[in-house]
Amino acid sequence: MNGKQCFCFFLFHLFYTGLFACGKPESSLAPEYFDLAHAYVQLHRYDEARDYYMRAARDPAYYHAAQYNFARVCGLQNDWKTAVHALQPLYDADSANATIAAAYAYALLSFGETARALLLYQQLYERDQKNTQRILEYANVLVHAKKYIQAVEFLRQKKSLLSEAEDVRVLQSIVRKLKDSVPPHLIADFVSTDDL
Repeated sequence: MNGKQCFCFFLFHLFYTGLFACGKPESSLAPEYFDLAHAYVQLHRYDEARDYYMRAARDPAYYHAAQYNFARVCGLQNDWKTAVHALQPLYDADSANATIAAAYAYALLSFGETARALLLYQQLYERDQKNTQRILEYANVLVHAKKYIQAVEFLRQKKSLLSEAEDVRVLQSIVRKLKDSVPPHLIADFVSTDDL
């Protein structure tokens, strides 16, 4: 095949694929956009991922998943304001969804909305009081909100549930934050190496 034939074949291929793509509504391309966005995330090309998640979100069938992943990518870029705005409609539509509520709470906390995040983490904990992840998240946010005594008392009550190695590691990290953040006389009765 010579150069002229290759060029003609390329034009024919371009015209042929363009003809079918033009007749295809953009929302039906949502699966491809979603997959492209995911691939861009894997390549750490977050701006492109954001663009394709937004395109995928135009299709109602992909809206929730694309919007959630868009917010996640915003978080990876430390764009917490956009992440909060992306997650808020999802949370408003389904506040009982623990995955969305936890992501929204984390974005709020990272954006500096500590009071709102604390309320959400408290609600998440109250829904599932034996979930060690929820216990540790709530305790960590209490420390972040400078509610140190409340955090110590809460951890003392829940310590018996925190027996897994990872839970103990996170607990020790929270205790270190308490010790670093609070004058010793304020927590002397609450925190000791043996007590927590």
